[in-house]
Amino acid sequence: MMRMPVKIRRGVLPDRCRAFLPMEASPISLVESSPTGGELPQTERRSWFSTYVSSFTSGNTWKTTCPNRHRLADQVIFEACRDCRPAILDIGVSDGVTSLELIEHLGDSFEQYFVADRQTDLLYQVKGNTTYFYDRNGLCILIATRRWLVYPQAGGWFPFGWIARALSLRAPACDTGHARVLSLLQPELLELTRRDSRITVMTYDVLHPWPGPAVNLVKVANLLNPEYFPESLIRVALANINAALEENGMLVVSDNRESDLECVSAFRKRGSGFAVVSVTNGGCRVHGVITHLSVL
Repeated sequence: MMRMPVKIRRGVLPDRCRAFLPMEASPISLVESSPTGGELPQTERRSWFSTYVSSFTSGNTWKTTCPNRHRLADQVIFEACRDCRPAILDIGVSDGVTSLELIEHLGDSFEQYFVADRQTDLLYQVKGNTTYFYDRNGLCILIATRRWLVYPQAGGWFPFGWIARALSLRAPACDTGHARVLSLLQPELLELTRRDSRITVMTYDVLHPWPGPAVNLVKVANLLNPEYFPESLIRVALANINAALEENGMLVVSDNRESDLECVSAFRKRGSGFAVVSVTNGGCRVHGVITHLSVL
């Protein structure tokens, strides 16, 4: 599904306009204020943070997230952890709210938990009424004004893609010496990593080999998506996941469809491939690719 490269900031127009105009919550709110204290209940704090992080992109993917999104996938993982304490690698976590929920659900039932995402923070700088967001390479990925959100890398139909690219040319170069850092991870998750040495946050791109230790279980949600990657790159990602897993380790892949249906496939590593363990709601979108994985 193509995402519009130019959007109206939510709140500028009445909500009823969302039916026919592209609107998005502006992540400027993450810069200006973040309710991490007691002013909001826990569930609302997490939802608040997830709403604004969902406005960002990360390479070809969007960081769409919200609490209570992976209940079925987490149930599969919870059942698998009943008789063991695995090392878990959670890939493509967005803001980490679903990682936080699974960690809380597991309690002491894991040895290590790696929270991994390609982009765990951004740089930003404010010029007048405009906030510019950059990745760690200094590439401008979002321009946010009081009325508009512009995604320079999103493509899109003419003239929207052209407008986005034209506006991006006005973006100042990222002054890495003075730009501020915005964490994209839930504050509660970061606090938990400081208290629990079993939990580690890592910047990781699944299209590259896993640099950490071998794990017993890998969770991947809403990332191995044909709308994000061609099958050739999905196979690269799966080969990297396979190499990260101990033999007989479990891979859980899930998708949240537009109908809010959660579809889950669970596998066991068998050499260079995977054997099906369970399928929920028809399985993930790349179920067939995984079952036919061969040595690259």
